Amino acid sequence: MPVDHYENFPVASLLVPARLRQPIEVIYRFARSADDIADEGDATPDERLAGLAAYRDELERIAAGTPPQTPLFVALAEVIATHALPIQLFRDLLDAFAQDVVKKRYADYPELLDYCRRSANPVGRLVLHRSGEEGIDELWGEPFKAFSIPLEDFYESRYVKIALTLRDIDRIAGAIAANFGPLPCFAGLGPHVQAFACAAKTKTETLRTDPDIFDVWTSFVTAGERLCAHFNAAAMPEGLEDQHLVADGRQLLQRGRDLISDITRARTPMPKSAQEYIERCEAYAARCARAETRA
Repeated sequence: MPVDHYENFPVASLLVPARLRQPIEVIYRFARSADDIADEGDATPDERLAGLAAYRDELERIAAGTPPQTPLFVALAEVIATHALPIQLFRDLLDAFAQDVVKKRYADYPELLDYCRRSANPVGRLVLHRSGEEGIDELWGEPFKAFSIPLEDFYESRYVKIALTLRDIDRIAGAIAANFGPLPCFAGLGPHVQAFACAAKTKTETLRTDPDIFDVWTSFVTAGERLCAHFNAAAMPEGLEDQHLVADGRQLLQRGRDLISDITRARTPMPKSAQEYIERCEAYAARCARAETRA
């Protein structure tokens, strides 16, 4: 049942950090196609309900650990497993779509709210869960606040968010410097961390319409590349296990660069992701300390 859509998701997805696009796209395809079964085209109510029942059967295969039978649900199973998404939210969506087929009016406000809990809420909760419950108001809802609250309040909220964004950049950069700096293979990393954090904060505070944005962006990208390229090859240990540990550190460093980049592009704080990354840095430093003790 092909349908030509008026959705703006392809445009909105450009605002999503690259690391979030694939899983969110899979969630969107599930929700969009299930919604189409419920209310697009010229299928009969029985045909619509049968189509939704087939979707529900695929969901239950995922829940039971059985391989799904269709490409969409194979991709969805991977997203659910990788990111520990609550499968009940997908069930709630299907329940709401099935309700769309058989129920057209609601008796009272509580009845309508119950429908919204299963139709609108799950998509938002899934996206929040995937993103670490942060940044999504900036990517999806924040621009619309300008039309729903007094303008001075909107600008005040943006100032606060920018300040919190700068704080998260500093926290991540501080964790990188503190945990990687003492390690021989990363000695001398501090100035590169500081340069990247400064460039990220300047980029965060610079509007895309500012004439300086091109120079600011170039400095930001270059600083990030220099950060990840810094490595003291002469200090590389001889043991294979220790070499793997160093490789893990280089990957973790790149993830920190990418997280700061995501925060900078969104211009919104991501405290949960920041804290998780800081803890990973501390855990990595502890691994290195244990390896040094064994040596």
